[in-house]
Amino acid sequence: MKKLLISVLALFAFSAANAQLHLGARLGGNVAFYNSDVEAENVAPRLFSPNIGVVAEVRIARFGVQAEVQYSQQGLDVNGAKTGVDLSALSSGVDLTDPSAIAAFASQYPNLATQLASGAELPAGEVSTEGTQRRDYLNIPVMAKLHLPLGIKIFAGPQFGLPLSAVNDYKNTLSLNKGESFVNAVMENPSLQSEVVQFAEANGYGPQVQGLLGLAQGGEAGVEVETDVKEEVSPLDVSAVIGVGFQIKKLAIDARYANSFTNMYKDVSELASGNTKNAVVQVGLTYFLF
Repeated sequence: MKKLLISVLALFAFSAANAQLHLGARLGGNVAFYNSDVEAENVAPRLFSPNIGVVAEVRIARFGVQAEVQYSQQGLDVNGAKTGVDLSALSSGVDLTDPSAIAAFASQYPNLATQLASGAELPAGEVSTEGTQRRDYLNIPVMAKLHLPLGIKIFAGPQFGLPLSAVNDYKNTLSLNKGESFVNAVMENPSLQSEVVQFAEANGYGPQVQGLLGLAQGGEAGVEVETDVKEEVSPLDVSAVIGVGFQIKKLAIDARYANSFTNMYKDVSELASGNTKNAVVQVGLTYFLF
């Protein structure tokens, strides 16, 4: 037993004496997307977003352990997602066959009553959304490496990601199938606009009407909306990383794939996106200082 212990200690001392420490800097690009159990249309990977960081490798012969700290821009792009909008039910709160109801409505909302009495069509159409879901992380991968002949290396290990920011940056554009003249009248008449908003809020259509009027204000250029959703994002993203690379002297290039085990959002039940996880393909260039 004593001889075995001495042999193990001697092997450990020999390995420590022959271990090499290499430090470097890494710069690369991402193709980022989501793995989700909900099929989404009009979305695409976020292409060529950067990653940058520092690298430390402890190597003994052909084996090594490499740890990194890197800033990584992730997320995805939204290209023309369509959402229907229909306010034709807004007039259901008024019984246009009851003279007393019409009179009471007209006394409270005279301008809106005039529009409805003239047979104006209430708006319906769709909202087109384009933009980016930006998810920026501080990632810490810790990977076991095997150095093969001809400078080839393979590696794998866990990665721990801390969210730095999470922003949805969208441009929404309104396209109406009907009711354009009504919307134009509302935009041109502040009194009518005030009545429409008040009536909508009283009947549960407040957010829809406010959103529609805001989009109408933007016209063909649309309306840009930036929303901070970091509070909805999980505080830790745990992924598995696997990759392959090639190294000549102090310069190395590698390609890797990182797939998350952790749902991106804290509360899946409140989100239409379902169970959504980060996935990233990276290509990077590393320069080792020594």
